[in-house]
Amino acid sequence: MEIKVAKHSGFCKGVKDAVKLAESNSKDETYTLGPLVHNPDVIDYFEKRGVYQKNDPLQIKDSKVILRSHGVGPNIIEILKNNNNKIIDGTCPFVGRVQKLVNEMNKEKIPVLIMGDEKHPEIIGIKQWAEDTAIIINKEEQARNIDIKPPFGVVAQTTFSIDKFKTMLEILKEKYHKEEIIIHNTICAATELRQKSVKELALEVDLMLVIGGENSSNTAKLKDICIQSGVKTYLIQNYKDINPLWFDDAKVVGIAAGASTPEWSIKEVYSMVKEIETKELEVGKELEGEIVKVTDEEVLVSIGDKAEATLPKNEFSLLKVDNLQEVAKEGDKVKVIIKDIDDDGNVILSKRQYDDIHVWEKLEQDLENKAVLTGKVLEEVKGGITIDVGARGFMPASLIDTNYIEDLSTLVGEELEFIVKELDKEKNKIILSRKDLLLAEKAKNEEKALEKIEPGQRITGTVRRITDFGAFVDIGGVDGLVHVSNISWSRVKHPSDVLEVGQQVEVEVLDVKPEEKRIGLSIKATQKSPYDQAMEKLNVGDIVDGKVVRLTGFGAFVEVVDGVDGLVHISQISEEHISNPSEILEVGQEVKVKILDVKPEEKRVSLSIKEAQPKENFDEYAETENLEVNLGERFKDLFDKKK
Repeated sequence: MEIKVAKHSGFCKGVKDAVKLAESNSKDETYTLGPLVHNPDVIDYFEKRGVYQKNDPLQIKDSKVILRSHGVGPNIIEILKNNNNKIIDGTCPFVGRVQKLVNEMNKEKIPVLIMGDEKHPEIIGIKQWAEDTAIIINKEEQARNIDIKPPFGVVAQTTFSIDKFKTMLEILKEKYHKEEIIIHNTICAATELRQKSVKELALEVDLMLVIGGENSSNTAKLKDICIQSGVKTYLIQNYKDINPLWFDDAKVVGIAAGASTPEWSIKEVYSMVKEIETKELEVGKELEGEIVKVTDEEVLVSIGDKAEATLPKNEFSLLKVDNLQEVAKEGDKVKVIIKDIDDDGNVILSKRQYDDIHVWEKLEQDLENKAVLTGKVLEEVKGGITIDVGARGFMPASLIDTNYIEDLSTLVGEELEFIVKELDKEKNKIILSRKDLLLAEKAKNEEKALEKIEPGQRITGTVRRITDFGAFVDIGGVDGLVHVSNISWSRVKHPSDVLEVGQQVEVEVLDVKPEEKRIGLSIKATQKSPYDQAMEKLNVGDIVDGKVVRLTGFGAFVEVVDGVDGLVHISQISEEHISNPSEILEVGQEVKVKILDVKPEEKRVSLSIKEAQPKENFDEYAETENLEVNLGERFKDLFDKKK
């Protein structure tokens, strides 16, 4: 079998440039507005390298964003700029030229007619450069019925069919004078060469394979050109879409690829076709077919032009199948092995045997690559749950979640993500773990959260765990420790005395140590200190009750509110002279004190006991007359007796 590849296949210059931009920016998280190119394999390639697709420009903020090769309108660029994005322009130069032409004609008030697909992103963007006033046509009938005021300008989608462009121009020239039509042939030169080479190749082969994404406009046009030539044509995304049965009668096979198809994809398809050997159906042969009918006991599978084969219920899966109608649907693709061919030529298939071979191969690769898998929970069993991975996998209860799940039956029927933890084919043992994924995700979230958290921030968090030395609080994807000494201004014997798991608390970040993944938090720092509260509760001049808590040589410390002590200087203890406060005071004694001064910033409260005592009213003993008495007069009688 001879294989021919079209001369002009694969990436065009515009796509190559866009891919290079994505490659050079893949080290940092970068976004493309819409798909970079219309090829799922290329999109998947870059997503694995940190270049992600977003379709809404409003969702992209403070990021690097690549404008794809199809280009965008000025309003989209404005939105991206307003969202503080760094714009990397990957617009194809040919598309950029069309945008410029349309913009200039619009400024000059010249009506614009665009030939192309109105739903294609390139055309949507170009139209916006004409302030959405341009008329778009894609069919000859539309050209005949067009009503546009001359003179007007004509441009085309860069991947538009050159033959179609010429035909529609001739129709327009029948309606308008030549000088009334300003024609700009904006079809990419590479597109024209690509279409020409495919048209020539299609006449030389028995079968054509056109490689590209289903949404690729230029790839679809290549397919149409091949079909119009009369050759059997298949549009494939990659080598996986190839069916060996296509080549049974083909002596010469042609391969063409759209402008969004990478070189490696073309090589893979070429290699696959090269390796195909058309064989007669034989026992043990692996093949892919399409389900055409489902009954209670069997499935009929189309295996190409050769025949329809039977896939019995007991050969459908490694798992027990109760109802075939639930697991097999018409139109589904299935990979099978030919188990038997009877004397009448009836082919019996086995998907179970195929899965037994390939499921384990895949699981071994998944184990090695730590691939993330998705599967449905089949049932709760002793010690865990079973999950459908093509075979029956077991997930121990300890590997289901980071937290204990009391009722595992609630998971039955759910789709879970997990990795393969352990395999042993001889023992038919498949151990799965969801916990590993959750821990990895948690670590990733913690790393991101640590980058955003700074000392001094106040955050509302949730108490997750309580220990003897403190409480761990979730502050948005990462846990921080509130040490027991930072829970309250009052003494806390055990954190559980004042906190409980699930409680919402406000905390202040004390310190962050990213390398140790440690965050110090404080609840106390968000609360008013006792001294702040003292400012509110204690007023200079007030007389309050207090308790002596400590004695020193220079005075006594008296607690006036919880946690706040004030000093009664020795000179303020009594009207009488004392040498030591312990002469008249003892620890625990309750006394009345007068507040002399409060200095919260110095954490000082000055008190007086003697000022708090009631004063005798000496005025009632005072004489109102002005008496002048000397010693002689006061003791006159005594002197007289001695004489």
